[in-house]
Formats: sequence, structure tokens, C-alpha cells
Amino acid sequence: LAEGLAYLHSHGITHGNLCTKKVLIDKDGKPVICGYGLCPILGPVANTTSLFSFPIRFSAPEYFSDESGASSVRTTAGDVYAFSMVMLEIITGHEPYYTLPTEHAVFKHILRGQGPTRSDYWTIADRTWTLLTSLWDQSPCLRPAMSDVVISLVQMCAVI
Repeated sequence: LAEGLAYLHSHGITHGNLCTKKVLIDKDGKPVICGYGLCPILGPVANTTSLFSFPIRFSAPEYFSDESGASSVRTTAGDVYAFSMVMLEIITGHEPYYTLPTEHAVFKHILRGQGPTRSDYWTIADRTWTLLTSLWDQSPCLRPAMSDVVISLVQMCAVI
């Protein structure tokens, strides 16, 4: 999954709408990313859709910002954030922010700059939690590139 997203990014393609529903499993048991064909190539999109027409629980906080039209741009950093939420759900079996009852509550939580809390996901290994928190950093420029995420994941798997 990480390698697939890194591949898209290396070719100037941003997914812009990544969530677990956009990850399928092929006949060999490998994850396949889908649903990126209609997303723009690293650039702005028309801001004609409803706020909740994309998966709030997987959306980077900058997508909700009013500053300089940031919410109309999908970026690789936003994909990295979404990837962290996909991984969180895959690892735990719980969707991101599962303790919050509504999409509106999740939206307000994200706007306050709050990410998932360690107490809600206490079963995740410390090393994995550290990686995930770097991927959902509130500042897009502090999130690693997907190519670096792939390297980190390979290193983590080598230790196991």
C-alpha cells in the first residue's frame, strides 16, 4: 500500500481521497489502491462539493482550512495523512476517531488540531505509534514523503 502510494507520488499523482474503502485486496492478497482516477494531478480542484462528501476521518486538517483556499488543493502531504489513518484502521480494526460519535464531532476535533489519542489506540506498538504520529502531523511540511515512509516500514519489518 505504501509502495503504491509512493509510486503515484513519484509520477506526480496525488490520490486526494484515500480511505480504507479505496483499498482493495487482489487475488494474491496484495492491497491495491483504487479511486484515484478522477483526482487531479497535484493541483486545485473545483470546490463544488459538500464538506462531508469526502471521508472526514481520513482527511488532513489543511483540507478544512479557509486560509488561501487551502481546502481546494489535494497534496501528497494530505495523502500521507490519509495513509496514516488507513494504517490506523488496518492495525486496530477501528476507524479513525472511533470514539467520536458523529462526523461533525470528528470535524471539530480535527479543527482544534487534535489527532487520534494514544489512550484510544493503546494496543499499537510504541515504534508504530511514533511513525503514525509523524504521518498525521498537523503541519503538512513536517510529514515525511511516502518514499521515506516506505523505507521506515521496511526497516520496522526487518526488526520483527
